[in-house]
Amino acid sequence: MARKTRKSGNRRTLRIELWLLVLTASLCLWESPARALPVGRIKNVKPIVQAKAEKESKWEVARERRSLAFGDSIKTGPTGKADLLFNNGTQLAMRSNCQLRVEAPRSSNKPLAISVFGALSEVFVRAKSNTEIRTAAGTAAVRGTQYLIQLLDDETTV
Repeated sequence: MARKTRKSGNRRTLRIELWLLVLTASLCLWESPARALPVGRIKNVKPIVQAKAEKESKWEVARERRSLAFGDSIKTGPTGKADLLFNNGTQLAMRSNCQLRVEAPRSSNKPLAISVFGALSEVFVRAKSNTEIRTAAGTAAVRGTQYLIQLLDDETTV
């Protein structure tokens, strides 16, 4: 009788350990599906534009129609240009020496946010929906209009 209890106890322990192992592995591999979905695409890449995903450390050459997800960064070189088209209808034209990152919203009702970095960055925005453009100096958020953002060495112009 004691042997039977010990065997069923071992099986129960084994099942619990296996269940905990599966749960731990799934939590380690789990990534928020909303963050992984594409939120836009790069188009009209001329001549060299680079991109990197949020968790990547290396920049790669961006190809036409490359999808963009939250956390992705894009940069243009001295002669680079790129147009970005987002799922909410917003269009953004990057000019030379520009760097930006697509920010993940803090909640589902927050607007699409794009952070622009670096001196001499210039982007032209044609916002079709609720979109924010963030710089070190401030945030531009206008719905249904067009605007130009220039980051200069000593000031920011919107």
